[in-house]
Amino acid sequence: MVAVRNAQNHMKLGNIPEKGAAISKAILIIENGLRASLDREVGGQIAEGLDSLYEYMGRRLVTA
Repeated sequence: MVAVRNAQNHMKLGNIPEKGAAISKAILIIENGLRASLDREVGGQIAEGLDSLYEYMGRRLVTA
C-alpha cells in the first residue's frame, strides 16, 4: 500500500506531520474502501475473516 510506504519513509526522515497524514490516508482506505465494501451476507466466513484482518490493520496503523 502506497500510503503505508509513504508513512514509513516520512518516519525515517522524521517528518511527523507527513507521517500522520499518510497513516490517516491508509486508515481511510481500509475503513471506507476495503471494510465498507465487504458483503458479510454473501461473503460468509471469508468476509468475516477479511473484516477481522482490516480491523487489525487499522489498529496497527493507529499504534504506528
